[in-house]
Amino acid sequence: MITPALIPVTFAQTISSANQGRSLLAELWLLNQGFVSLRPELVNFPDDLAAIDTGETSFDPQLFQGYGARIKQLQEQLRLLEGQLGTVKDEAQRETLATAIANGSQYLNNLASLIQPLETGFNPETIRRLQEFLDFFERRNLNEADYGFYGSVTQTELEEYLDQQLNDFSITLKTLNETATQGAIAPDLATSIEYLYTSLSLENTVLNQGETFQSLIQQLQRDNQMLKGRLRTSNFLLVLLLLLTTATLAFLYTQKPTPSPHPARRYFPDADPEPVDVEQLETAIIKRIQLTYDIKPKLTPVAQSLSPQMPPVESPLPQVTATTEPTTPTTPTAISELPNSEETLAIPDAEFDFPVQFLNPYDALVEAYNQDATALTPEAIALGVQTPIPPDLEDPEAENFLSLLSFVTQEQGEYWAIAAETHHYLVPRANLTITPQNYGIFQQIFVCYGAHPETPQKIKLLKPARVAMTDQENVWELVQVGIVALENMEA
Repeated sequence: MITPALIPVTFAQTISSANQGRSLLAELWLLNQGFVSLRPELVNFPDDLAAIDTGETSFDPQLFQGYGARIKQLQEQLRLLEGQLGTVKDEAQRETLATAIANGSQYLNNLASLIQPLETGFNPETIRRLQEFLDFFERRNLNEADYGFYGSVTQTELEEYLDQQLNDFSITLKTLNETATQGAIAPDLATSIEYLYTSLSLENTVLNQGETFQSLIQQLQRDNQMLKGRLRTSNFLLVLLLLLTTATLAFLYTQKPTPSPHPARRYFPDADPEPVDVEQLETAIIKRIQLTYDIKPKLTPVAQSLSPQMPPVESPLPQVTATTEPTTPTTPTAISELPNSEETLAIPDAEFDFPVQFLNPYDALVEAYNQDATALTPEAIALGVQTPIPPDLEDPEAENFLSLLSFVTQEQGEYWAIAAETHHYLVPRANLTITPQNYGIFQQIFVCYGAHPETPQKIKLLKPARVAMTDQENVWELVQVGIVALENMEA
């Protein structure tokens, strides 16, 4: 999976900075990052309150203030995304995005209202405000005297409400991703983020100056319709040609003249045809040809040297006297005088020299890695993952900001950088085992098929990732993700 598990510390500064040079897909990508980072923390929010209520931990207002600040960051990012709707040319797509943004804003407001009473303290007054916001006393027929006491009922209601709001916002975010990428329907939020990542990569690498991703999609759609029209025309012409050919053959068959009967049939119409012995006729023809043209079997030098000496056999054919001059007897050729059999049968190696042509520059690396990864050790540069540091988005010279992961040279690093042609490709270290501990980082570098992170997995490389050196010494950045297939080691 490409879904990031780590969000940079400066995410709040990133979304609050001037929105210069960022597109709709870029703003949506940052919104996805913020939510994926915040969701696991909010899931533990009810457990934090339960621990404070039982006295296991003391109340820390900074914890809940942090929750509120992260939600405000998402609200600000959603407003920045709404500001990009003017760049969408398609009216139906723009309306769908606007509706989804409005729904997402409502869910974030609900979460902010849920967290706000607890930012000042955990006491009966704040608990009562929380209970009134959840509004479950009348539904559960509870007494008003229970207001202000945090118990199992309040805990359950809080968990259900929080889970519903997070799931609704996740569905809304998935809808935003699918609509922004114009039809890349995904089964879940994680897959839709992968599609969004691919679309954003295309927008940053493929498009020309001044061209937008939406215009590229529209151009591809027009080209697709044109190709469909050409295909229909070709199919029609092919069917028409087939029908004309069939009609022509049928016409020629009907115009075939009827063969005239044998003359004997005029006098003996009921007589059976005389039987013909085909084998006897074939033998007679062969004998006639041999006698006329003096045809004899011809042996190659190698065949003569290897064939056994057979006694002469009298020919059953009649002897024919010839008027030609007598020929001299043929002297048997010694085996030592024959040409070398290896030279006679040898075929130049150039005729069988078919060099393997690889479609991609990394195909040879993939084949060598899957056969024996340890053989790549001499040419590998061991790298380890370091905490990602995003580039300065205000710098006009800054390039693609998607490289959130960086690597440093480490002797015991879990990844290898290997040079192939003009690029450096990143592969897992030989015999690296994927476990739940290293799967979180690994899935950011490689798209994983057959992933089961709860059990140890072994790796089959399908496409290596690509890295590039940065201006800092011994620091590398991720340029393009790779693809692997994971297989269960316990199977």
